[in-house]
Amino acid sequence: MLAVSKDPQTFCNGGGVRPDQPAMPYMVDLDDPLHKRRRGLVSRGFTPRRVLEREARVREICVELIERARERRRFDFVTDVAAWLPLIVIGDMLGIAPADHARLLAWSEAMILGAGATDPACVLRATAAFTDYIAYQRAVIADRHAHPRHDLVSILVHAV
Repeated sequence: MLAVSKDPQTFCNGGGVRPDQPAMPYMVDLDDPLHKRRRGLVSRGFTPRRVLEREARVREICVELIERARERRRFDFVTDVAAWLPLIVIGDMLGIAPADHARLLAWSEAMILGAGATDPACVLRATAAFTDYIAYQRAVIADRHAHPRHDLVSILVHAV
């Protein structure tokens, strides 16, 4: 891994991380120096203290998801646990209301299925999901400008 990190000519993300999609202006599709600059902003939300503060909540989420799945006796681990865990953890970090988690998951699934899709209906669903997500996130950003919280969006909105 160290060799990979020291060879940006061979191992780069600037051309995009998916072979069927062009690069997007997201951190995962950036190389240094832009990646380092953006990582510097985001890393403020991942200090050792902040990560340690999250441990109890991550454990609580895991127990809740597994218990909810167990109550049904039969469940799909990926659909009922694995898909929800990162969504809830990241949603919590971004200050997303728990009532919005299902909507975020639906938008995420539609956008993933639409990436590289050739079916017009699938592309339309992905486009609608992306449009709805952007409107939602703009509202969150506006709220954090006016009312900062102890979340990653507030950190990014108020970064200098």
